[in-house]
Amino acid sequence: MLRLVEVEFRKLRGSLVLLLIALPPLLPGLLIALAIASNEGSPQWAQILDRLTLPLWAMFLNPTLLATLATLMGDIEYRNNGWDFTLTQPHPRWSIFLAKLTVIVPLHAIMIAIAVGFAIAMGGAVGSITGNYPNGDLALNEYAIFVVRMTAGSFGILALQFWVALRWRNFLLPLSLGIGGTLVALAVLLTGTRDADWFPWVVALRSALGETTAQFAWTGLAMGVVFCALMLLDLQRRTFR
Repeated sequence: MLRLVEVEFRKLRGSLVLLLIALPPLLPGLLIALAIASNEGSPQWAQILDRLTLPLWAMFLNPTLLATLATLMGDIEYRNNGWDFTLTQPHPRWSIFLAKLTVIVPLHAIMIAIAVGFAIAMGGAVGSITGNYPNGDLALNEYAIFVVRMTAGSFGILALQFWVALRWRNFLLPLSLGIGGTLVALAVLLTGTRDADWFPWVVALRSALGETTAQFAWTGLAMGVVFCALMLLDLQRRTFR
């Protein structure tokens, strides 16, 4: 299994996946830098992180980037008929698919960590340069917990998106699923209804924002395990072309 995971990491060399992990998560930090540089007075850390960075990531960037990440990971095999070689290796099919999922989960966590870490770094750097260094306590442990909670709460989305990306060659399907799920979650957030708390995108959102974040993080993790099991059962029988 470790050998398969190593091979999957090697496949990422020269792919757009690495750019996706490194660049889009910088957006919240750049917005914070712009806000501090263009306003007078020192903001609070809670204001620029809890009210800007984390909501922006949870509501928009996290679901859309997950859809893109899953799509690019699936495209690696469909490009140049890579499945013809991958599925002829002396390993059970389920272990190949599970290795791919094992790779994509830490990549997602790294994206979240970059977004939070760069936002903090830019807030401190630009604040020092402009004399508007953020006030208040910077609870780094809470933001580390946020990374773990957001990763767990989004596991349902990730597994479902990855299942679709591997099952169908058309890259528009996982992207459309991600956009549609994001819009539904935003609609639920705006209306304030609790009737859709079972929806994976809503679960991920509530694992980041709200009062019962830990509960929804566990729910998202459980959903991901179920989707993962269904994915392995389905892909075992599928013919890839």
